[in-house]
Amino acid sequence: MTLLLEIMELVATRTGLNFRDRDQAVFRNKVQERIVRYRGSAWDYYELLQDETRESAREWRVLAALLTTGESYFFRDKAQFALLKNRILPELIKRSRQRRLRIWSAGCSSGEEPYSLAVIVKELLPAQGNWQIQIIGTDINNKVIEQAEKGIYTEWSFRQTEQQLRSRFFSKREGCWEIDPDIRSMVAFRCCNLVQDTFPDPSLDLRNMDLIVCRNVFIYFHPEAVGQVVTKFTDTLTEGGFLLTGHGELHLQSLHRLKSRMIDDQIILQKVSELTSAVSPPVISTMPLPAHPLSRIRSAGTKKELRLNPAAASTKNTFSGHAAKPASADVLPHDLETCLEQARSCADQGKYHDAARMCRSVIKSHTLSPLPYFLLAQISEANGDGGSAKQCLKKAIYLEPSLVAPHLELGEIYLSEKNYGLAAKSIQSARELLKGMPPGSFIPLYRDTKALELLRHADDLLAGLSKKEKISADRT
Repeated sequence: MTLLLEIMELVATRTGLNFRDRDQAVFRNKVQERIVRYRGSAWDYYELLQDETRESAREWRVLAALLTTGESYFFRDKAQFALLKNRILPELIKRSRQRRLRIWSAGCSSGEEPYSLAVIVKELLPAQGNWQIQIIGTDINNKVIEQAEKGIYTEWSFRQTEQQLRSRFFSKREGCWEIDPDIRSMVAFRCCNLVQDTFPDPSLDLRNMDLIVCRNVFIYFHPEAVGQVVTKFTDTLTEGGFLLTGHGELHLQSLHRLKSRMIDDQIILQKVSELTSAVSPPVISTMPLPAHPLSRIRSAGTKKELRLNPAAASTKNTFSGHAAKPASADVLPHDLETCLEQARSCADQGKYHDAARMCRSVIKSHTLSPLPYFLLAQISEANGDGGSAKQCLKKAIYLEPSLVAPHLELGEIYLSEKNYGLAAKSIQSARELLKGMPPGSFIPLYRDTKALELLRHADDLLAGLSKKEKISADRT
């Protein structure tokens, strides 16, 4: 093994970062830059990283800043922020007898996320009175933490922000925007390493958190590091506290004391006691059930394409504050979207049997749609019936071969069954479809998940499969 690989392994162990083949050239250039600045040999630099001195700690801070990207903006992922504002935070506020709210934004980059959370809390609790509100943002990159503490941002950080919110909570300053002092006072920032540091950590006040938000962080981590951090997050949450991650970031991870809750078509994880966890229903896949049908699908028995209106359904849920009331599984409307919404609502409440019956009723009236088959597959998987889930996914693929989601879900079921050949085939099919899509386009059936994010996930799965197949071949 070359010294560069030794350094790469050391960095991966210390930070959890997963350097794919395509990342290694960038890694090599950045490490070489630090070796030149250090004015020593590559071996001297490697020994410096292994030390436990102040000089070593300083170098790790510099290296972390070089190797991590701090791309963020205010209210990134509107659907998740709507979930937090309309459902999660109101629930936490309502049940807090001590009038206390503690939130951790992990991997906060330059601070846009924790400040966005503070704005929501301010809107929900305009007169905070004797409420104890603490929002903590952490990142491994010390430079972005320093930037976050200043609370000054350029126009680029507001590219998805409503003009009204910016005018209300920011003031113009020399071509930039400065956060309102009241909002800034609600947030504290810390520099910490999610992999190396121990949590809960009273010294950083990272304990008894009601909500941990860690989005678009795990996509850069080794699966083993993800599992370690999720366990520490669980220990740091209070009973009943929530963990919100990016879509699909916890695929194939053991969640233990975290139970999936599907609210308004989105998945959030909630900490439950070990006793409750032992008797709770099987955990739903951390990739959400179908959020909305495709914008255009072929209607059964007609050549005309039926246009559905996902935006209307999303708006309806936002204002009502809860999912549509489930109908009887035997009495369903003819509208495909309404039927699926009611089936999802049943699944959200853990009524998997009723939700499955509703899906089968939908299939009878919409025989050419892949959507009820996909939803039924996820319900079957949640019930531990992998065989039925695979059959439903295959039918969805037959009806609409261009859908990415069924290919990927099928591949991950095969992967969990250690059927590596079929897993690779299905995931490769999903990958080929993703390669033909614009990187920033959203993937049907996976709400607010972009093609580039899912392509990286597929690449990681295939890389892991390649290693498993090699190990299997070596053993034989």
